[in-house]
Amino acid sequence: MTDDLVERCFASESMKNARLREAWDNRLRSEQHWRRADKLIEDSTRGLMKFLKSQPDSEATADRNGDLSDRDFANEKRSRELGENDEQSKSDENEP
Repeated sequence: MTDDLVERCFASESMKNARLREAWDNRLRSEQHWRRADKLIEDSTRGLMKFLKSQPDSEATADRNGDLSDRDFANEKRSRELGENDEQSKSDENEP
């Protein structure tokens, strides 16, 4: 996660969360204020991370076959199936 994204999320959260905004504004008043701000920021960050982890990974869910024609897709599928069968045949040959 980039620093810019964290900053944007924090700014957005502080607009919605008056307690967080107030704690941030008063964090330099005392050690107690600093600890309160730190705890609220930590809680907010934990919530953000939980949300981000629940989002699908675009790389993992990308449609890798979207650019293939139906014929190319069928050929690719067939070659992969043949590759799996070849691996199975090799393992069968090695068994006593």
